[in-house]
Amino acid sequence: MSVSTRGTSGKRPGSRIGGPSEPATCTADQPLRPRRGTPCEDRAHVLADAKAAVTYLLGRDDPVHRLRPSLASGLAAVLVAAGLVLTLQLGSGIPLRAWSSSERAIVLTEILPAAVAAVVLLAFVGWARWDAVRRDPFRLPTSPFVLAVVALASLAVLARLALADWGAPTARVLALLALSAAVTGVAEELALRGVLLRSLRVGRRPEIVAALGTTAASAVLQVPVLAFTARGFGPVDVAVAVALGALLYLVRRATRTLVAAVALHLAWDLGTLVDRAGDGAALTGPAAVVAVVVVALVTWAFVATARGDRTRRALVDPRLA
Repeated sequence: MSVSTRGTSGKRPGSRIGGPSEPATCTADQPLRPRRGTPCEDRAHVLADAKAAVTYLLGRDDPVHRLRPSLASGLAAVLVAAGLVLTLQLGSGIPLRAWSSSERAIVLTEILPAAVAAVVLLAFVGWARWDAVRRDPFRLPTSPFVLAVVALASLAVLARLALADWGAPTARVLALLALSAAVTGVAEELALRGVLLRSLRVGRRPEIVAALGTTAASAVLQVPVLAFTARGFGPVDVAVAVALGALLYLVRRATRTLVAAVALHLAWDLGTLVDRAGDGAALTGPAAVVAVVVVALVTWAFVATARGDRTRRALVDPRLA
């Protein structure tokens, strides 16, 4: 019977007999997340976290979005569009108070910048595959009182449009003003009550955060424009500009569609542009009284909606979080 002998030179690979093991090294075939205690742990975990973050943001594992909705990406898209608008307006060389003084000024400072912004935002939404931008798949609680205020305020906007000084501009200028109001309404609503609102409805934030955010952004956009371009400007105009943002949010919320907000925004802007083509006076007399009453009602409805969201904790649909 032969006896098999095995020396140290014949030890099997991986055996701990025969001295200390060699230090582990990072190899190409090593798993991305190795066991704790290996020298590759820190680098591999950093790479894994970075890869997971990029994969999440780009939506590679998301069957719906190419770019996942987030506040950062929404703000970036809105700021890029706003930057393009400002660049085109200031690059036209036309003074601020003369933006609606001629047909050329209307095209270069209102129609062209708003059209570019609208195209950029539509391209972003289409590429990113964001849902719930043009229409909400859910209905948030809205009381009958709020619905009544929205209807009354919308009628007031339409009445203001009907009572505008239609005889001041020529037919050609009026057509340009209508086109300007249309593209501006699409661009602003797509930016504020579309992309920005969708990005604020991420992370299960309370809906009041989205309401306040879009209303504040609307005021930041509207008040400086009124201050620098309107011939008449007063405190009532500031209150109306802030209330308009709240009203447009309530319209989007009540109707679940961006089209209604765009239509109301178009009516408001067209009335403003037609009046500006005339005397452009600030709200005074009976018009100021009506404006104050409507602003008070819209503010009341907005606060009531906020209180309802707080007590009911009405969050966005979890599918959008």
